[in-house]
Amino acid sequence: MNDLTKYNQYREQHRDRLAQLIRDARQRDGTGVPIYYLGGYCDNSRCDVREVRVRVKDFTAASSLKEFRCPFCRGLLLFTTETLTPAREYGDAR
Repeated sequence: MNDLTKYNQYREQHRDRLAQLIRDARQRDGTGVPIYYLGGYCDNSRCDVREVRVRVKDFTAASSLKEFRCPFCRGLLLFTTETLTPAREYGDAR
C-alpha cells in the first residue's frame, strides 16, 4: 500500500469518525441548541500547534463539516476525549 492510499484511507476514517461523533452528540444533547465545541490535537512534530478548540454550530447540516484540520499546518487533527462537547457544558448558552 503506497503513502497516498494510506492517507486517503486515514482521511476517510477521519470523516466517518467525525460524522459518528456528530450523530452521537445530537442524540446526547437533546436541547435543540446545535452549538458545540469541537476539539482536536495536532500530532505534526514540525507544527507548533497542539490543541485546537473551535465553537461550531448547526449540525443539522452535518454534510458541510467533513474534516477537522490544524489551522497552521493544515494536517488532519486527531480527536481528543472531549472532541465534541455541547456549548452549555462550557457555560455558553448562545
